Amino acid sequence: MSVVPFQKEHFYEIFPQVAQMGVKNYITDETWENIPKKTSFSYEVEDQKLAVGGWIEINKYRALLWAYVHADIKNRLAFLHKEIVKIIASLPYDRLEMEVDYDFKQGHRWAKLLGFSVETEKARSYRPDGKDATIYVRFKDG
Repeated sequence: MSVVPFQKEHFYEIFPQVAQMGVKNYITDETWENIPKKTSFSYEVEDQKLAVGGWIEINKYRALLWAYVHADIKNRLAFLHKEIVKIIASLPYDRLEMEVDYDFKQGHRWAKLLGFSVETEKARSYRPDGKDATIYVRFKDG
């Protein structure tokens, strides 16, 4: 598995996890304009894209992490996890945020393994598809 520069085409090559199936319906050209390439990455094995992700700076103290993950990443999740841990450690922000589909157990588990804690248990109608989400945060000082 290797990390390569993100291109929006990589997003469309991924067959997502069930919790992310509807995301493609809400991605527009404006979405891509708001996702900075310098803070986004693609993860691949033998040219197969298995995940894309990165962060979006909200202000100099705060950033939002995002990821779109292939349904068949199971055996390669450890590598992706290690890469994201390195990225998180290198970020200068005091506050990092991520959201997880409220019903996506594996996503909640991963957020906690990354050192995030629940800030909002159930943000109703938070996602673009109207589904509920759990908001996680991680602070630099622990």
